[in-house]
Amino acid sequence: MICVSSLAGMLLRVPAVSADATSGDLENRAKGSVHFSPGKVGWIDSSVLAKMLEDRDRQNISFYLVDLRLEADYQKGHISGAVNIPSQKLRFVAEKIFGKTDPVVFYGYARNSEDMNAVIRMMNKGYVRLSVLTGGIESWQGVLEPGAE
Repeated sequence: MICVSSLAGMLLRVPAVSADATSGDLENRAKGSVHFSPGKVGWIDSSVLAKMLEDRDRQNISFYLVDLRLEADYQKGHISGAVNIPSQKLRFVAEKIFGKTDPVVFYGYARNSEDMNAVIRMMNKGYVRLSVLTGGIESWQGVLEPGAE
């Protein structure tokens, strides 16, 4: 389990998106930083996520990293430590996996409104610390791990 309890030095403030946002609003807010704010979805860029992953063991940082793509694409390559929950299944399993205040970073396909809608649905169900990797998996500049995690 990759579980962000303390990101003090890595939090960058960006305009957050309200619960009535559309997937287009989310795309327009992609500014390349991370922001966990109650009732709003934040954005994280590839370099910040890489730093969080690098520092997580050293600084006891914890967060969930969720790959929203189809299982076949996850198997071809995913960010190390990510769990695969396709966006179509997220609403059915979220309550079994995440607490409402757990920090969760999502990534999917670069411009997939279904991925964004899945995150918005979670926010509307009361999940309060959600962020999305700007540009999805295509923006990731690190190594991709093949196969199941």
